[in-house]
Amino acid sequence: MIKEGIDFYFEDLKEALTQKGCDLLNTFKEYSMRLVNEAYEKGSSPMLLQGCMVSNELPQIKEKLILQMEEWRSFLTHLFQKMKDEGIVGSPLDARTLATASMALFNGFNLQHFVDNRIQIQDVVSVFIELLQIQQPNKKG
Repeated sequence: MIKEGIDFYFEDLKEALTQKGCDLLNTFKEYSMRLVNEAYEKGSSPMLLQGCMVSNELPQIKEKLILQMEEWRSFLTHLFQKMKDEGIVGSPLDARTLATASMALFNGFNLQHFVDNRIQIQDVVSVFIELLQIQQPNKKG
């Protein structure tokens, strides 16, 4: 259920990336905000947190979480590398580190919101955009 509640984000982003002239930055922002809201509302984010908490006692769950998180990280690495190649991302961090950081921020904001709902999970998107150090994309032509 965790996978289904979050995978829509990656599937939709993959589809958007195949479209010619896709505005990577705005698509990423829009889809990320949707992920933050829908994953929490549908219970996937809290379930992911709980799965992580018990994973040391349940090796099969831990192995599934490791594989799932690596799948998500691989996709985000590809996305951030593409954004770096297009001159959108100015961060000196490599794409894989950015992918890991984005997942850590997502999980951290969700954990804090789960404990104290005064923490707005939507803030994670603007925080991460700042981490990317957005630049003007390279102009072709």
